[in-house]
Amino acid sequence: MPRWLPLLTCAAVAAAEPVVRDLGLHAELRPSGFAYTWADASGTRSGDDAYARAWAAGPELRWSLGAPGRPWALLVGVQALYVRDEQPGVRGEQALGRLLLAPAWSPADRWLLSAGPGIGYGPVRWRSEAGLAPAAALTGTGWEAVLGAGLRWQPGERVALTLDGGWLWSRQSLDDGTRSLERSQAGPWLGLSLAWVVDPSTRRLE
Repeated sequence: MPRWLPLLTCAAVAAAEPVVRDLGLHAELRPSGFAYTWADASGTRSGDDAYARAWAAGPELRWSLGAPGRPWALLVGVQALYVRDEQPGVRGEQALGRLLLAPAWSPADRWLLSAGPGIGYGPVRWRSEAGLAPAAALTGTGWEAVLGAGLRWQPGERVALTLDGGWLWSRQSLDDGTRSLERSQAGPWLGLSLAWVVDPSTRRLE
């Protein structure tokens, strides 16, 4: 018998069948750098800039879809996020709905590893103060795509923490009828979720 076979068998027995039923709050730090194109009656100009702060927060639901007796599952996440970015005298806001799909594996009770893509979309509002040139209040829509990995830990039967992060791409298109603004981003993001576990069961494989 190969020496590695008993080790593989023990690892399979020690693994747990992932059961995720989380309702919680998610917060994340987002990339600060962005590229922009501004167009008005005087012409078009483009460049690169950076936010002083860029973050998002909101409720989320994470649910696993798996077959009995297997240590892996598909983790589905739905998030409703308030996204905010700030510069001196300028503020951007977005109501973002995001869908996450990630294959997940549970190496042991109360631990879950996941990695996969996500996509988001929602309305955007951008405002600058009257003291700045040009003062503006623009609205539009924006989309984003994310690729990330996460580690979930369930320290108690009704509480779970998830630390995740990865890379984010986004694009926003805004205007007020006479002026337009295009913004695009690509950069890292880091998130933390605190959840109430609706169903605390985690089944160990036999």
